[in-house]
Amino acid sequence: MEKVDGAAYYTLFISKLPLSKTNVIYANTVDGTKYRFSEFDAVEGLIDGQDYCWFVIGHNSSGEIITAKKSGDYSVFAVELPAITEEAETISITSSSQNLVDYSISNLKINNKMAESFEKNEVLNKGNLINGEIIITAKLSLKSGLSNIFITKDGSDYEEIIFDKNISEQEIRYSWKPLSDADYRFKIYTIDSSNNKSEAEYFGQLEKLTYKNITDEQMIEQVLEKLCEAYKNGDRDLLIECISTDFLGQNDNYKDYDELKRAIKDVFNTTWTLSCSYDNAKVTINSKTKANATFQFKRKFKFTSIENVRDLQYDAEFDLICSSGDWKIYLDKKNNIFRNFRAGAPLPPF
Repeated sequence: MEKVDGAAYYTLFISKLPLSKTNVIYANTVDGTKYRFSEFDAVEGLIDGQDYCWFVIGHNSSGEIITAKKSGDYSVFAVELPAITEEAETISITSSSQNLVDYSISNLKINNKMAESFEKNEVLNKGNLINGEIIITAKLSLKSGLSNIFITKDGSDYEEIIFDKNISEQEIRYSWKPLSDADYRFKIYTIDSSNNKSEAEYFGQLEKLTYKNITDEQMIEQVLEKLCEAYKNGDRDLLIECISTDFLGQNDNYKDYDELKRAIKDVFNTTWTLSCSYDNAKVTINSKTKANATFQFKRKFKFTSIENVRDLQYDAEFDLICSSGDWKIYLDKKNNIFRNFRAGAPLPPF
């Protein structure tokens, strides 16, 4: 789609045809003019042979709509998904020896997501669990010769996956309930009837799966807590940790990430925070990578140059984005947190 002048971000809508409220499968904000569809962001995945339409609405940095959709003003596309051959997802073990070995493990998934679609390093949290568990499943096609299957989630300690040697096609399953933060490194090896050990790359490019024992909502509240802690302690680096590198703002000196970094340094050089807190936070998770937080922000501070105390209280709102498992502030929607404050004239000495 083409860039709209003055647009800070867009809301993208995707709907099955005919266009209707009940047929919309995706309605979320996007940062730029390109978007790659992910079924994890949508109500459902794209259906082969289905006709769809899409349209966008542009917003300025204050969240106001600056483009309007007219009736029939949308683009149409049809979905033709490529056929998935089992050979592309299957690792087969065969042998030409007298003791025939013939089996394959395919369609390996972690919590219903194909392992081959994971990045090199992936992050899950409590919101991604299925009934409190991480579940690994795969299809086992067995003709002969397979004795044991073992799996490790830490790279060293292996556990056996139980299967039925009398069933030619079956699902194998391994699951556990994570109770704390952890890094997982998976491997699977098999032992055949001749006691030969085989190991293959069943997990695609995935090298490390990081689990955070916390929900997305709790992680976003932690961002707000870190923000207040940074103001209270004058910790510029901690505050910058809360901000996305794609940050957008409207106020002078806070229009992007680099400006904000410079401005915050000046804030901490010229003011001393006496107290800082937030209340009444309401977090809305819009998708796997988009969220919104509304809250009441309170900051009491004085200027280092004069005895001038400011006691501020705002109804604030942030848009946040998630990257590599961490939520960051992307947009100060009401433009009242990241802004300039002037000391003003000192009081007369009488």
